[in-house]
Amino acid sequence: MNVESAETREQARPGGSRRAFPRAETVGSLLRDDAVVRAARRSSPADNALLGDAVRDAIRLQEEVGLDVITDGEVRRVSWAQTPRFVDAFAVGGGQSALNWRGATEGRFGAPATGAVGGAAGSTGGSSSGGGYPSVIRRVATAPRSGDMAAEYAFLARYAQSRTKFTMPAPSYHRRYWSPTASQAAGYGSPEEFLTEIRDYLRSVAHTLIDLGCDYIQLDAPNYGSLCDPDNRARLAAAGVDVDDLVGQIVEAAEAMSGTGKEVFLR
Repeated sequence: MNVESAETREQARPGGSRRAFPRAETVGSLLRDDAVVRAARRSSPADNALLGDAVRDAIRLQEEVGLDVITDGEVRRVSWAQTPRFVDAFAVGGGQSALNWRGATEGRFGAPATGAVGGAAGSTGGSSSGGGYPSVIRRVATAPRSGDMAAEYAFLARYAQSRTKFTMPAPSYHRRYWSPTASQAAGYGSPEEFLTEIRDYLRSVAHTLIDLGCDYIQLDAPNYGSLCDPDNRARLAAAGVDVDDLVGQIVEAAEAMSGTGKEVFLR
């Protein structure tokens, strides 16, 4: 869900009344054909032209149908949550099971391959020694950066005629990258300490986006809905997680991202 300020979501009506009006936009990603997916996974210089064409096609499609806000379709991404791609502080390890998203069974941080131990073909989960969510194994604050997460926005802004937005994972989503063993060995005393460094990193990305002219940043956290599921809440409680406290941490981390001076929305 996106929640925008009343000033930008309301429009003056005859007689002085003001009512919120709907806004049409894509959640972020668009479908890609196999050639584009392979090019995004390789990310070689030879693939840049194909990916650039795919982004321009995504822009054209959204503008032709009249969307109010557009994205680049997340065409260049291997995963919608890109932090492990740009911060060299993560590694895949055992015990970090992952949702086996369709089309995400390859790549450095993809889900387990089809037929991997713990997950059959077509399954929605499971783990193996070579798959699953990565764990944070080094301090995010001091880890080397392996790229610029905001760079893809510059291309979008150059070709778009409509208002644009940039999507990135909310700080709280990174809680699933916490490992009680590997992460504490990296020097973190708690998950909250890790999430604070993630928040600071994402704020730096947000400021770069603002410098590029972005005025709409969407924080994605599909994990929020799972906290309403009684079975998942019970599983978290059995693992020693205070779910109500976790919700408080989620809200606090999201609010901290709003201090960039631009519109930041939570979905």
